Amino acid sequence: SAKLISLLIKENDIYQLMKDRIISTANGNPLFVEEIIRGIEERRLSADKDRLGNYPEMFADFQIPDTVQSIARARIDLLPVGLKEILYQASVLGKYIEMNLLQKITNLEVKILFEMMKKLQKHEFIERVEAEPQSQRYFAFTHSLIQEIAYNSLLFKTRRSLHNKIGMAIQEMYLSKLDEKVEELAYHFKNSDNKVKAVIYLNKAGDKAQFIYAFKNAINYYLDSIKILESTELKREQLTQLSEICNRLAFS
Repeated sequence: SAKLISLLIKENDIYQLMKDRIISTANGNPLFVEEIIRGIEERRLSADKDRLGNYPEMFADFQIPDTVQSIARARIDLLPVGLKEILYQASVLGKYIEMNLLQKITNLEVKILFEMMKKLQKHEFIERVEAEPQSQRYFAFTHSLIQEIAYNSLLFKTRRSLHNKIGMAIQEMYLSKLDEKVEELAYHFKNSDNKVKAVIYLNKAGDKAQFIYAFKNAINYYLDSIKILESTELKREQLTQLSEICNRLAFS
């Protein structure tokens, strides 16, 4: 931990002041060390911006949160509102962030969105990912913990609305190759209020899994579909669907 801290902290005064407290709090967890250092660095940059460069005085009473979740959440809370909103919306896409999809759900101009993503990258919440084809631009959360905290910060209703938007955007963007996207579509619509689409794509994902002998996955998709159907007021069409899914389940 001491070696990692010395590599990450550039200011010697801060290093000497904080080293023992960081080691004690992080308890050997490298992710915790990194998040603590990032929090300290953002505090230092903020102080430099305000021309308050007395580091020993500034960090003498600095309280290090006692969990990595707390310090990551505190770093997110320091973001300007606009950047925080983009981070939250991106979290619904998952660990990997496809820029074309993010642009669809944010309705921001591509240039503006890309500049905001570069700022989030500078804060080390996300990182650039090389992707094929080259025309596609991707980012990824630096750690799944950041994505999880951002996702859980959204209101339940907002999350479900964003999942539906993402599902509809995937349908529109990948109309000619939806078969490649059925698992993503099943996931997003399952977590939205669009029950009709959820059942359609959960069944398709189940059929696809069954075809490649991934029977456990197929069963899970079919059971999720049944659960959604059972939560609705069943009409003849839904009863037929339920019967068909049960038949598929029997052969999985």
